[in-house]
Amino acid sequence: MCGCKNSFKKIVMTSFIVLTLSSCTHLFFHPERELLLTPDMLNIEYSDIFIPTTDKNLLHGWHLKTKEPSIGTIIFLHGNAENISTHIRSVYWLVKFGYQIVIIDYQGYGRSTGTASLEGALNDVVNTVDFTLNKIRNKKNVPTYILGQSLGASLAITALTHSEHLMEKIDGYILEAPFANFRQITRDALGKNWLTWPLQYPLSWTITNNYNPEDTIHKLRDRPVLFIYSEEDQIIPFHHYKQLNKKLNSQKSYLLKTHDKHIRSLLYKAYREKLLYFLKHQSLSDD
Repeated sequence: MCGCKNSFKKIVMTSFIVLTLSSCTHLFFHPERELLLTPDMLNIEYSDIFIPTTDKNLLHGWHLKTKEPSIGTIIFLHGNAENISTHIRSVYWLVKFGYQIVIIDYQGYGRSTGTASLEGALNDVVNTVDFTLNKIRNKKNVPTYILGQSLGASLAITALTHSEHLMEKIDGYILEAPFANFRQITRDALGKNWLTWPLQYPLSWTITNNYNPEDTIHKLRDRPVLFIYSEEDQIIPFHHYKQLNKKLNSQKSYLLKTHDKHIRSLLYKAYREKLLYFLKHQSLSDD
């Protein structure tokens, strides 16, 4: 019995050391370099785009093009794993409804240079929005939207509320499963496993507390915001919506509640129709 206890202590101590040394980057970022799918495989016209960043990196992305002049521009920010090739299915379908899409990989993902980091990814969002507004948006009276999923949605909130000159040029925000607080989502993740459960509070304090979406989301209250959350999401608990919506405190906040796995809602027709309604009316239908 004593030997089992000692083994457990060793495992916990080893996990603590590994996770602590891994720091924020390995807890939040899981990039892949290989592109598994390209837009032409989905019969989408596109061009590669390369965005220079202020921290001397080069982001790679795709500009998905409409056949007719676009009725809107959507900047898509994907979640923390893999790259644009595995996330494109969430948004490519919007092209046939008249929306051009800009989808990029953060530093360290896909063909983007650099190494994944929180500060780098926040900078990537700012540079991508600035590039899109100045280089891709074809008409200034055509709306521009942010569509972020999971980590991408959380990054969008923080990055743009700290760059208000860009935030004011965005006409609406679609935020699927953003988390409210970096330390809290760390505790949520570590608390799900018996091995890491004892580490959830000690390790969460190694995570920066400077970029929490809940601290600045109130700055978006003048813009329509569509939250998409699933109560069955095993990655981002539903309480993060309640926290963010309370801090937003806006009459222009809408919730699309789904019943699917993490960030899979936009793979289904019923939820796509709800998103299209929001884009057209900047509100959500009651039916």
